[in-house]
This record gives sequence, structure tokens and C-alpha cells, in this order.
Amino acid sequence: MQPSQRWPLWPLLYCVTPLLLALGLLLLVRQPQPAGHQPPAHSPSKSAAVPELGPGATDVPVPARPPAEEQAPAAFPPPEPEVTTPQPVAQAGEREIDIHIRNLKFAVQQNNGKGHRLETQWLQMALPRERVVERLALAADSESDSQVRLAWFGCLAEPEAEAAWSRRHYARWAGRFLGTDPQLEAGNQAEFSAYARVLFSAAPLAGEGLELARNALATGKPEWVLAVLAECLAFGKDAAARVEPLWPELSKLLESGAGAEARDLLFVAWSRHFRTMDGLLAALSDPRMLGCVLALLKSDAAGRGLFGPEDSSRLLRFAGGLLTRKDAESLQADLIRALAAILPNEQAEIRPIIEAGLTRRDGNLAEYLAAFGKLATKPEELKRLAEFANEAEPEVARGAVNGLRNSTARGADDELRVILAAGTNNGIKGDALAALLARNPDSKERLVDEYLGEDRPAALRAIAVAYLSDKRLDRLKELGESDPELRVREAAIHRLGALKDKSLKTWFTRVSRSDSSAALRQLARKYAAELD
Repeated sequence: MQPSQRWPLWPLLYCVTPLLLALGLLLLVRQPQPAGHQPPAHSPSKSAAVPELGPGATDVPVPARPPAEEQAPAAFPPPEPEVTTPQPVAQAGEREIDIHIRNLKFAVQQNNGKGHRLETQWLQMALPRERVVERLALAADSESDSQVRLAWFGCLAEPEAEAAWSRRHYARWAGRFLGTDPQLEAGNQAEFSAYARVLFSAAPLAGEGLELARNALATGKPEWVLAVLAECLAFGKDAAARVEPLWPELSKLLESGAGAEARDLLFVAWSRHFRTMDGLLAALSDPRMLGCVLALLKSDAAGRGLFGPEDSSRLLRFAGGLLTRKDAESLQADLIRALAAILPNEQAEIRPIIEAGLTRRDGNLAEYLAAFGKLATKPEELKRLAEFANEAEPEVARGAVNGLRNSTARGADDELRVILAAGTNNGIKGDALAALLARNPDSKERLVDEYLGEDRPAALRAIAVAYLSDKRLDRLKELGESDPELRVREAAIHRLGALKDKSLKTWFTRVSRSDSSAALRQLARKYAAELD
């Protein structure tokens, strides 16, 4: 009788274990959901394409998202955005406002730009405004730092508060505004200029603003007040209305020749008195007032909307007429430069003026040539400038080179190269190289290397050194120490000295002992000493 065969049990493990695991998972799935996780009654129905998983299965998400207010919170909510501006409470108390006032003072004194900006924004938004303004004014009364007071002034968001603050400080520091107390402290000029600008913003001027303006025009002092007044009278809304009560004082100041630094803007302000161009041009018959024409051109009065197209053309023609008047000789060079600055606008009026000047060949020929460059776009016009570059008179030749430099035509580069290669006026070849390098910033390094070649004249090589990039220190040191031409070595030493790089002290010391020229040894010692 054979012994009974025993079946191994381990295969059963592979069969029974998965069944047990599946049964356990099914029991877990059939657990009832907590009330907080039940789907809303009006949730969208399951898509027909999704199979039913049974009465105890969890819902399969559908593509359509429920309204935002019905979405369950995410397991990992996104981080809150960084708050860049502190938000004031609805009604800030005195203590809280004072804390932010002190914080702003600390930010100003520590040169903390971010803190300055955040505290200013808070104080500009804080409520109630009357309390904020009162606390700022109280703090300013006992503050000695002008920069801090100006920062607090910047927190005022209401024009009425700005005006009251400016009048308050004008009364406190009247002597410094009026020029009777010239001892300004650090920061006073910037601070008081801001207050004066507010006082001068009224139209028409009245009260403290009118008093301060009349004093500045009558005395010509202080110059910083006169500069602020000139800007406010010349431009901006209602500028003409501000001029009217000051017309006698303004005219007298301009006729006397005073107010040099603010004179151009004061002339523009003076012109605002006239309602028509006829009236203005009639007043300009006085030679003392001809500077008004130059001031209007330099300030781009037409571009700022002070005149219409026809009046602007009449003013340009009047300026052209001054270029032939004996009583305007002192203004003529500046007038030509001002006309050139307007180009390429107003070509129809300005081109005939410039062409006439080239034909006259008067003492302002160099200025006319430089201005003509802005008009020169055709090959024959560029050739005309190149011919003037061969003139024996250095100023005329230089004016022609400046004209080529100012031209927008690419052909001007070719004419400059011709001057460098075959020009008969050696004195302006350096100007021609400088113009060529300035016109080609993208290829400047290649041009510099080209004109640093030892086959080039020493004068051109020295100019090329001035345009060598300060990143090429090794090349500059090589030129300054071992170039055979003294002019080139000198240019390189000056170029390196201007860098103020302390790592070059050893190099300067070596050159101060080794260069064959006593003058260059002395120059190297000078730059070495500056780096101590």
C-alpha cells in the first residue's frame, strides 16, 4: 500500500492572499461617507462615458468644474501672495500713525528705499486723513532733518494739505525763502523748493506765493527760488494766468540782464503774456529781449504746444532773420545750434536758413556745416561736406566733420574714411576718427584695433586708445608700457589712470621707473599716488 501523497500548501498562499486583500478593500469602499463629504444635491451628473462603479463607490470627477464657492478646499492650499504694501486699518489711532511716522524717519536716515516706499504708501492711505496730517505736522515742527521733513511732506495726498504745509513752513523759514537768511542747511534747498513749487502753483498767484515771486523777481535772489518760479511760470496749466500779476517785475528783470541761470525759462514765461504772435514779434523789436527767441527755440515751445503750426513757422522765420542782424551777433551761433536741435522737424522752414548760411560763408560757417549734416542724406550733400573738410581753416574743417558725424546716411562713414586716408587737412583727422567711432558703436572695437595698427599715424593711434574698452586692460598696459610712440604711451597711461583701479598701482609704479620719458615717468607717479 502506497503512502498517501501530501499536497504542498504554499501555492494556496498565492491564490488566497489576493482574495483576502480584495475583500478588505471592498469593505473599506463600502464604508458610509461622512456628512461633510457628501456631494451637493445640485452637483452635476456623472458623464455617460464614465462607467457606474456601484452604490458604494466614490464619485469620479467630471471635466466641468463646480462654481468657485462650491469647490472643496485643496489639500495643499497655494501660498498667500506676498504683501508689498502695509494695509492701514479703517481708522488708525494716533499711536499707530506715530509709529509709521517714526518708521519713515528711520528709513530715510538709513537710506532704506523699500522701507521709505512702504511707509509712505501706508501714511498716504491711512484714515482719517485729518488725524494723519495733524500728526505729520506735529512731528515736522520738532524735526531738524530737512530730508525727513521732505519725506513726511511726500505723504500728503491732498492739495489743500500740501498748500497748508507749504504756507506753514514758509512762515517758519521766511528769511531763507526771501534770501535775507542765506545760511541754508543740508537738504534745505530741495525741501524748500518743493514748498515753493506748491506756493507758485496757484493761478492766479496770491498770498505767500505772490509775495515770494515778487521778491525773487525784484532782487534776483535766491537763485534756487528764481529757478522754481521760472519753471512754474513758463510751462504747465494756467501758466499765462500766473504771469499777469508779475509782468512788470518780470520785464524789468529781463531788461536788466539779471537772473542768468533761469533766464531762458523766464524769457519763455515772459512770452506767455502775449495773446498773439504779432504782439510777441512786435515786443521783440527791443534788442534786449531777443534772447526770448533763443529761449523759445531751446525749450521746444512749439513741441510743447505753446504755439500753433503757423505761429511756429513765423517764429522760425524770425529767428532766421536774426542770423543776418548786427545787433544779434552774440546770439547767432546759439541760434544755429538751436535750429539744428529741432531737426529733422520743421525742415521746410529750417533748410533754407541753413543753405543761406552756407552760401554766405560768414563767421558762423562751422555751425552751419554741423547743422547741415542733419539735412545731408544724398551723396552730393555728403560730398559737399567732405570738400569743406579739406578747408585750411581748422574750425571750418571741424564743422564739416561734425556735419558728417550728425548725418543719418550710412554714406557719411565712407566720406570719413576718405578723410582719414587721403584728406589734405591733417589737423582734423583725429576728429574724423572720433566721428567714425561714435557713429559705429557696434563695430567700435574692430575699428579701434584697425586704427591701433603700427602703420597708422601716431595721432590717430592715440585717439584710438581713448576708445579702447576698459575691459582690455592687458592691451592698454601693453600700449602704455612698450609702444614705440610717446603719444600712444601717454594716451594709454591717461586712459588707465582714469579707471581709478587700485590693482594698477604696481603697474604705474613700474612705469614710473622704467619709461624712457621723464614726463611719462612723472605722469605714472601721479596716478600711482592717487591710488594710495
